[in-house]
Amino acid sequence: SVLDLSNHAAGPGVRYRNAISGDGLRWFCESLGRSFGLTSLRLADNNISDKDVSALAQVLRVNLALIHLDLNRNRIGSRGAQLLFDALARNRSLRHLHLVGNGISIEAVRLSVIGLVSMLTSSRPGQWSSC
Repeated sequence: SVLDLSNHAAGPGVRYRNAISGDGLRWFCESLGRSFGLTSLRLADNNISDKDVSALAQVLRVNLALIHLDLNRNRIGSRGAQLLFDALARNRSLRHLHLVGNGISIEAVRLSVIGLVSMLTSSRPGQWSSC
């Protein structure tokens, strides 16, 4: 199932305003951690910060149903991205992570991807090939 909590235009002059961040996001993530039916979660444009991402990272460690996570256009920086990438080291279900329009440095992404690929290839030898 899909849950779209993005702040986006619903039509001319109409815009949804959810502002799911802070305590609300942490409460939501506690519930989501116990829900294994949700496969797609869209949280774009919600003003989610590095501090808020820690709750999402906890969910990614235990929720094995989530395949798609949209965090586009939030306030996630390099620290928040690192939390997400660390959680992905334990998550084998997430296939699509959208982080466009955040404040994540290229260097942080590069280092995180190198670490993630290194961890995956050492834990599952023979399943990865070079590009």
